[in-house]
Amino acid sequence: VPAGLNLDVRLGSEEDRPAVVGDRWKNWVFSLRGSAMLEGEESSRERMLGASVSADRITPDWKITIGSELDHETEEFDLDEDDPVKVERREREFNWLVVKGLGEHWSAGASGDIESSTFENIELGFAVSPAVEFNVFPYSMYTRRQLRALYAAGVQRQRYYERTLFGKMAETLPEHELSLTFEQREQWGSLES
Repeated sequence: VPAGLNLDVRLGSEEDRPAVVGDRWKNWVFSLRGSAMLEGEESSRERMLGASVSADRITPDWKITIGSELDHETEEFDLDEDDPVKVERREREFNWLVVKGLGEHWSAGASGDIESSTFENIELGFAVSPAVEFNVFPYSMYTRRQLRALYAAGVQRQRYYERTLFGKMAETLPEHELSLTFEQREQWGSLES
């Protein structure tokens, strides 16, 4: 009996494969980014670190966007003095947007942020605003293409590191935002603006 006649080859069939049931991430998309930069010359040095994390959940009914960003920059200058001049800049921000879908193009809800910035003299800032958004492309195409305009108008409360030019250490101010965002993801890459 030739050896090949008793050979039995079996490949997995469709029934053998486990079925993919639902989205285990429940429509959440997460993003992590980081950056670092070192630069130096004889009389100056600069270090910069940055990190951001975001989570988005887009469904026909709700859009939830949450993000956080941290930046730290240090510069040192030797100005022919005994001690070098050192400048530090720290920025931290947490922002969110929660809007209810009102069809394939419109949504309405609220946005806000909490921030701290040595560059902007903000020890602690908090803002919350009602918001409306229009997307030129249907929200069903959100993961591939979007061109959206957002308008939010509300109030912000800020506490400062140092007294401002107007003599304030804290204040409540009106705030509004108008933003335009374009994103497109294709097999060849992505565009953002």
